[in-house]
Amino acid sequence: MKLILWIIFIALLAVTGYQNYLIGASGYDVFSLEFAGKTHGLVIMGNWLNCFYGDSNLLEIARQNTHWDFFFIASYVTLLITLSNWQMQRENWLPLNELLRFNFLLVVAAGGLDVVENVRLLHNFHHVNDAASYWGTYWLAGFKFIFIGVALLVFMISFIKSLIIKWAF
Repeated sequence: MKLILWIIFIALLAVTGYQNYLIGASGYDVFSLEFAGKTHGLVIMGNWLNCFYGDSNLLEIARQNTHWDFFFIASYVTLLITLSNWQMQRENWLPLNELLRFNFLLVVAAGGLDVVENVRLLHNFHHVNDAASYWGTYWLAGFKFIFIGVALLVFMISFIKSLIIKWAF
């Protein structure tokens, strides 16, 4: 099961990463838009609207990237919950075991924030030149990355601890 989740995760990471690479040719990638304020966000989207890759402008590629991101969200949430559960079964120290259990909440919250962020980005893509309709995503993106970072840190501490104990004895 974990192998299949890893394969799906890596495949989606490759697809969204390649699309972000194409978008980045404009000087701005998706992360730039996620953390942009209203004025800068409108500049980024206007830039994407006027830059082309093949028959599509970069705004259309960003829209496709955001649609793919919904699948990516499902994959990273499922993978991190599965890995945390797997490590939780091996973690004997109660405080770290409880933190691994807390990872479930952190990862689901991060996924929820990511979904809301994507909905807001898609809304913004339909209102490229309308400052009044721009919905910022920087707080959502910030908390999302903090939650994922904490969950990964807890998992890695527990995993490395278990490897050290395994090798030491």
